[in-house]
Formats: sequence, structure tokens, C-alpha cells
Amino acid sequence: MQLTKGNLSIANHALDGRALHVFESLGKGKGQKYVGEFTYVSHSIQRGPDREGSDRQIIVFHLVPVGRETHDLPPEEVEEITSAIPTLDLDEARKRALSAFGASEGIGGKEAKKKLYIRSRAVRDYVLLRSRGECESCHEPAPFKRIDGSPYLEPHHTTRVSDGGLDHPRFVGAICPTCHREIHHGLDGKRRNAELTEYLAEIEPIT
Repeated sequence: MQLTKGNLSIANHALDGRALHVFESLGKGKGQKYVGEFTYVSHSIQRGPDREGSDRQIIVFHLVPVGRETHDLPPEEVEEITSAIPTLDLDEARKRALSAFGASEGIGGKEAKKKLYIRSRAVRDYVLLRSRGECESCHEPAPFKRIDGSPYLEPHHTTRVSDGGLDHPRFVGAICPTCHREIHHGLDGKRRNAELTEYLAEIEPIT
């Protein structure tokens, strides 16, 4: 197996703005069962048999279910990770966020969840800085400030029904709670999401 074509698409799904849906084969002629939406974290290379029993190189993808990024991480570990992330200026925050993407080798399990949380947090921190306290949907100032004095805006993933998981800054907007709820539940939600997607494409060039 090589990290090309379909395999490379799995590793680059967030970079390409594509959701990654996983299905489980139920056996020959029995169809497939939908497992859910996942996000790629890393992959490892192993040796194993192919369909004919011949030994070959196998790519093992380490995926995490969307919405369960910190499900198995104790609160104290989440706090430790968060407190260790430095506050950066906009340019440095963008570099850190973009460095989260592309194929990378690593291990699965708890370490994959930690890595994903750090990467998701990097994207979140960057888009909130990028907004400069203004909703990227309605372009009005944030409705109020957090306890720490920062403007209150919420990250919204334009390519997902849910707002969990890792996504590229080109597909994540910092928006006010009203716009967020309207996009998810409002009559004009699809249109508002499309407008936000177009705006993000303008301010986030492909690099």
C-alpha cells in the first residue's frame, strides 16, 4: 500500500474540506454498515497479509470519531494541554494552525486524541484571533466578552453538520451565537452557511 490516491485523500480530508465517513463491511454480499463521521489524526506503517495472503506493507489510519475528540481524556489532562499552549500573534497562530494538516506518522489510541485536541485547539485559537472580535457571518461585534475579557464568538465548521473535530481554517468561521444557531436551525441556515463559506474562501487563501 502507498499513501497515494484514495489513501492520500483520507489523510488530506480536512485540508480539502471533506468529511470522512466510515463504513464497516458486513461480509461478501451483505452490504455495509455506517459507523459514523471521523477525522484523520495520523497513520502508521505495518506489515501484514493481503487478500491473497502475501506479506505486504499496510497503512493503518488512526481516526477519531467527530464529537468525541476528548472523550477518553481526563479533565486534568485537557487542562494540562490547554495551559501549555502559548498565546501567539495572528501570523504565528496561523502558522501553527496550518501545520496541523497533511499526512503524518504517529500512533493511535489516547495519544491520537491528545494530538487531535492540540490541533483542533490551534485552529480554534487562530480563527478567533483572525476575527478581531467581529462575527465572520454578520460582521457585527461580538455580543459580549468572556470572563478573561476576550470577545465571545464560537467556531463553526462550514463543512460539517456537527461542530466537532478538526477542520482547516478555510472551513472554520468565528461567529456570534445568534448566527451560529441560525445556521444550524434557521430557515435560511443553508444560505447563511454558503455565504460564510464564500467569505472564508476569500480571506483564507489556499497555501
